[in-house]
Amino acid sequence: MILHLNITAQGLSLWGEAFGRVVTDEELKNSLGPLFAGWKTVVLDSRGALHVLQLVNNDITSPYVIYGNDLKEAAEALKLTLRLIAAGQMVPLTKAHEARWQATLLPKEVPAETIHALTDAWMRTCASTTLSRAQAARGKFYTADDSWLAALRAPEATVDPWSEELEAQLQTWAEPLFEGGREKLRFTPYVEADGWRLDIEGLKDWQEGHAEAPMGILRLLGQAIAVAPMLALPQPWSAEIFLRFLREAVPALRAAAFVIALPPTLEAQVPQLHETAVSMEGDEIQVRRSIQLGGLELSIEEAQAILDAGEALAFVQGEWRYVDLVALRTLLESLGPETLSRQHALPLLLAGTLRIAPTAQDVQNFLREMTQPPEGELPLREVLRPY
Repeated sequence: MILHLNITAQGLSLWGEAFGRVVTDEELKNSLGPLFAGWKTVVLDSRGALHVLQLVNNDITSPYVIYGNDLKEAAEALKLTLRLIAAGQMVPLTKAHEARWQATLLPKEVPAETIHALTDAWMRTCASTTLSRAQAARGKFYTADDSWLAALRAPEATVDPWSEELEAQLQTWAEPLFEGGREKLRFTPYVEADGWRLDIEGLKDWQEGHAEAPMGILRLLGQAIAVAPMLALPQPWSAEIFLRFLREAVPALRAAAFVIALPPTLEAQVPQLHETAVSMEGDEIQVRRSIQLGGLELSIEEAQAILDAGEALAFVQGEWRYVDLVALRTLLESLGPETLSRQHALPLLLAGTLRIAPTAQDVQNFLREMTQPPEGELPLREVLRPY
């Protein structure tokens, strides 16, 4: 039997197919029994779907069940959903007279509807309130606020009684949480004698008392601190803390859909090897090697000095740069000899991997000689087969 996940406005549910037909709920429960060990009753609603998604992520299978691709994709989306929930990136809202949980600050190119449905199912199943799920389902409420709070926990999401005022208040409250990820926090790090500091564009004039509080920037910063608490650490920072900001905080903020602008030199820079043929002596071609680091050219000796210092935050040619030391070590350890035979150099020259220095006329002549066709007619005979 192939197990599938159904995602609708009402929530999640499981269904199965076997030999081209949809199996009955009873058949489905019997097949899922081994996967629901310890459950008194196999359920096919959101609780059961979340349970199965976790089984998929933990590689727990059954000989009677094959997970469908839609189920596997939703299980992968659940990983992101749980990270967002753990970071507090979800809000309780109202939609079409229903109480729904929704994720905020979604990264680009993710299945948004699936993430929202998983967020609602997880919070509705797992969120703690003063009411049990059974009490929330059968309770009678006199205000829209109480009904909404109960419906966030109950299997039935309908808010009764309903209030247009409540919906408007919730939308006003939640609007900045959804808009924040589309705006930009521009950080300008700089170092002084006592350590590293972050200048956030738009805050300096306010901090110096020359302008009113920029509420948009302050709101974004407050949301960013919820994702990366180290932003609240007092400054100046040591080099170790600033490296943590680059390695941990910036990727976490970008994963939460914040647009973080840093100087290009402080973006993670992966070094690249550039090889240039400079001359040819006999059957050997002399090669000059250099390391390209974000538009900056380093000699092999300069790159080795950075690696020997062991500091990912390096002051190179008058600028601070964030260097991927692991990639730099791998690159330097893979360096070959400084001379290549013509036989070994030719494929590199043809592919463009080995460039030719403008002054290396002998190498250019060699490549031209090897690639130009011979003059005159080729001694070919046309022989047709009998058939």
